[in-house]
Amino acid sequence: SEKIQKICSSYGVNSYRWPANCEVAQEALTSLQVQVEDQQRLLRAHDNFVYSEAFALLEPARLGGNSVIEEWRLFCKKEKSLYATLNLFEGDMNLRANCWYPESEEQQIRALLISLSSSQTGTNSAVLISHRTQPKKSPPTYIRKNEFTEVFQDLVDTYGLPNYGEANPALFTIVTFPFLFGVMYGDVGHGAMLLSVGIYAVWKADDLKHTIPDLYYARYILLMMGIFAVYVGFLYNDFF
Repeated sequence: SEKIQKICSSYGVNSYRWPANCEVAQEALTSLQVQVEDQQRLLRAHDNFVYSEAFALLEPARLGGNSVIEEWRLFCKKEKSLYATLNLFEGDMNLRANCWYPESEEQQIRALLISLSSSQTGTNSAVLISHRTQPKKSPPTYIRKNEFTEVFQDLVDTYGLPNYGEANPALFTIVTFPFLFGVMYGDVGHGAMLLSVGIYAVWKADDLKHTIPDLYYARYILLMMGIFAVYVGFLYNDFF
């Protein structure tokens, strides 16, 4: 017996005391069952607590608003963005920063800073001072986008941004990209299916904005590709 115990201990084998009789075994079984029931009761209580807290976090913070946890996430994201922007400023008492902005929006930015400064109760204020001298660095490229041109502009940006003062090829891509797609995919039947998806995405844009954001983002390019696919399909006289 002692030799067997030494062998088991050397190999890390767990050893358990064998009950002397049936009564002792029954008592040990009853004790283990009570411990298991207690552990299961604790687990159920913990699960109920976690579920209740999760449901509370998923409840809307206000009528028609986001959930509580989403409000927390947006708040943290906003605070992080504020501090990340403030870290770009220089100075101790008076903060200053250099930035680029469109010349056409200078008066709008200036008016916005004045209105925000006047609405605050403290002594904080902001002012825009423009440099009329020629900048030493080349200005960055700023391209205005709307819901229709955004997807085409992002498609062009994957190949590279035009330099400051250069022509923007996205204006031509709005027509050439769907047309070339129609040349390759020219079929009235398949084009009509794609056109139906584009029309549905444009029609249900408000509903798809949060449910299927990728389809909402690509709705106009799908519409244009469907139109040109049907058009070229008529030229090819091809239907499925």
